[in-house]
Amino acid sequence: MDVIKVLAIDQASIHSAYSVWNDSELIKYGTVTADKKIKTHLRIRQMSVGLMEIINEIEPDYVVFEDCQLQAGNAATFQVLCQLQGMLMDVLYNKGVQFDIVRPSVWKSFLGVAKGKRDEQKAKTLEKIEKKYEVELDGNDDIADAIGIGHYAVNKLLEVEL
Repeated sequence: MDVIKVLAIDQASIHSAYSVWNDSELIKYGTVTADKKIKTHLRIRQMSVGLMEIINEIEPDYVVFEDCQLQAGNAATFQVLCQLQGMLMDVLYNKGVQFDIVRPSVWKSFLGVAKGKRDEQKAKTLEKIEKKYEVELDGNDDIADAIGIGHYAVNKLLEVEL
């Protein structure tokens, strides 16, 4: 059976994180950073290009990323994340790469970190991911989230999807 390469993305307009998997083995993770000083639409494009470079480098069979959510009533951030998500979807459609979008509550429940306030969830995710995968993320909760999304994808979604 062929190895399935999965790319999990925790997208954001300034710091997006990703994790790469061969089946259920975490093989790589990192971040893509956009310039927060430039206009929003240019930053979204810059982030989209950065993530597209990762997609082209990794050549994933399957991509999973977090759905947009309205946080603390911040409609402007929600709009930017939705625009970035749309650009990612377009790239993946054009490349013919299968993808799924997972609600934050779903992958966090699967990981067992869904209870509590956002900061508590981030801290629990970081702790669990560092322990489970024996990695040191130096407090980078964005990468921890990307690994958490990937953990969900390779253990739950891929059973059914591929």
